[in-house]
Amino acid sequence: MSKTNWIKKGSHSLLANIVFIGFAFLTFMLLVRIYSPKEFGIWVMYLTVTSFAEMGRIGIVQNGLIKFITSSKNDNEKARYITAGLVLNLISAIVSSLVLVALAYWLENTFDAPGLAKLLFLYTLFALLFGLVKFFEFLQMANHDFKGILISNFIFGFTLTSAIFTIWIANINISLQAIILFQCIAALFALTFSFFYAKKYFLLGNFSKKTLAELFHFGKYVFGTNFSSMLFNRMDTLMLGIFTSPVIVALYNIPTRINNYLDVPLNSVAQIIYPKISEKFAKEGISSVRYLYERSVGLLLAISIPLIIGTLIFAKYIVWILAGEQYLDATPYVMAFAIMGLMKPYGRIMGLTLDAVGKPKLNFNLLLFSLIINFTLNLLFIPPLGITGAVIGTFSAVWITIIIGQFIVRRYISVNYFHPFIYMMRFYKEGWNKISIFLKPKKSLATQEFSIKQKQQPIKN
Repeated sequence: MSKTNWIKKGSHSLLANIVFIGFAFLTFMLLVRIYSPKEFGIWVMYLTVTSFAEMGRIGIVQNGLIKFITSSKNDNEKARYITAGLVLNLISAIVSSLVLVALAYWLENTFDAPGLAKLLFLYTLFALLFGLVKFFEFLQMANHDFKGILISNFIFGFTLTSAIFTIWIANINISLQAIILFQCIAALFALTFSFFYAKKYFLLGNFSKKTLAELFHFGKYVFGTNFSSMLFNRMDTLMLGIFTSPVIVALYNIPTRINNYLDVPLNSVAQIIYPKISEKFAKEGISSVRYLYERSVGLLLAISIPLIIGTLIFAKYIVWILAGEQYLDATPYVMAFAIMGLMKPYGRIMGLTLDAVGKPKLNFNLLLFSLIINFTLNLLFIPPLGITGAVIGTFSAVWITIIIGQFIVRRYISVNYFHPFIYMMRFYKEGWNKISIFLKPKKSLATQEFSIKQKQQPIKN
């Protein structure tokens, strides 16, 4: 793939995530103003619980399907994996929904969140519709095509946000259950577009139990990894729900949501880089992955650090704009989460690289270790300190896990811990060189481009 195509596809992926998160941002701003802190806290608990089902389904299907599609030798082999992937996607959506239905009333009582059970019952319809949307996204990712994902995210986000905005501007009282129905309608529109856009990649073949088992056995480790990662990311919210109240959960959702917005560049690059690492590993072996790993971390650092600095400087204003004056107490927690984000570029690329080079079990074990640390620290600090304890526990667990993980990754692909910072500076210099083309027109374009290309060479150990 040429550099121009790489940048174009990367921009589509980044825009797709920005659109999805952007509409989620607008939806959040509306819901936090429509509902009371207690009602909004119940909605947060609903999103927290269902996020496990979403990430579990994605984990058991996405990485395995992409890996086997990109390594398939012909269309018949691709069709066999796509068919098995579709079946596995539907099964996982149904099973995860049934589990949540079975646990609905227990979760409602545990979190003291009246009405949560009804929300979980309605989720089953949304899971089937949105699960199919994600399946067609997987096919597009496997073919390095992110334009359709961008449009699909826009359709879903615009439809849902428009409905909620109409309710807010008209000052209509509406239950939380109706919001899920709006989600289902938005998912149906997105699914219709995704099907017609991605049908060129949708090759159906003979169903094979062996192929289904192959996908499942690969995906079970990714599922375990994603589930553990999600449990890690939601452990603090879940334990706050158990030990405090929905109002406290609503307050804590402010820093965690802003933290999710800072993760947009990480998620965008991860979508692009995973198929590339998987393909490069299949063709050239594990020794070829080091450069891609270090450069990807460097790119994430180059994007994330300015965002983190901006968040630290303007944290109070961000909270005020996002949620209003009643949630300004969340400001110091927003700053703490921003600092925690310094380690995330390493953690995100580390996880997808281990999956891509055929080490999903190792990745799962590492996250399981991280989960134990997170659970222990949150259990220790949340009961006496509340939100402050949740921040301390999560912050410590993230840094400890990623530092240990870097030593593990180094054993397999011989990464250099400092090279990402060099690549980060190269990205900044490259950006400045491109700007300077317009600032210094006397310098030849050929010389400028030669200088940029020279700085993109891999760093030698």
